[in-house]
This record gives sequence, structure tokens and C-alpha cells, in this order.
Amino acid sequence: HIAMFENVCLGVESELEEMIATEAAAQRVQTDTLARHRDQHEFLVKQTVFECRAILKDHQSRPPEWYNEDDQYSSAMMEAVQVRAMALSKLNYWLDHKGVSCRTVQ
Repeated sequence: HIAMFENVCLGVESELEEMIATEAAAQRVQTDTLARHRDQHEFLVKQTVFECRAILKDHQSRPPEWYNEDDQYSSAMMEAVQVRAMALSKLNYWLDHKGVSCRTVQ
């Protein structure tokens, strides 16, 4: 599951970078003072990727025996899958809610 989780993190990073490079994101930056003046929207992407990788590191730090328990393995797999949804939701929330600063979403 670690290799799958690593791929999820790479995919998340790629998807977030694509999302932040869109015209919609460029327009959203213009309505967020922090994003416009301090590039906080780019920091939001980096911070979100960092969070994904931190969860991955937590999974990597567990001894292999930990995953022998069905419930633990199942919860680890669910967490790996949910990381993508969490990451994309953070950026989508900022993009969709004009009154919210990207700093607030972090």
C-alpha cells in the first residue's frame, strides 16, 4: 500500500498544480489580497502536498507487523484513498468561496 500511497501523493501534487494554473484560479487570485500580494495560493498547494506526504511518512514509519491486522490495514488503505479527496477539497473550497482567503483554508 505504500507504493500506492506514494503514487497518490504524486498525483495530488500534479492535480493541484494543474488546478492552480487554470484561468479560474488566476481570476480567483485577483479577489484574494493575500494570494495576490504574497503568493499564498502557491503556498496553499505546497502546504497541502506537505500534509499528504506527512501522512505517508506516518504510514512508512509503522512496522510491517502493524499492517497484519485487518482493521489496521483497512484503515490505512482508506486513509491513503481519502488523502486525495482532502487535498483537492481544500483547493476547490478556496476556488469556490470568494469570501475565503487562501490563508484561512491552510
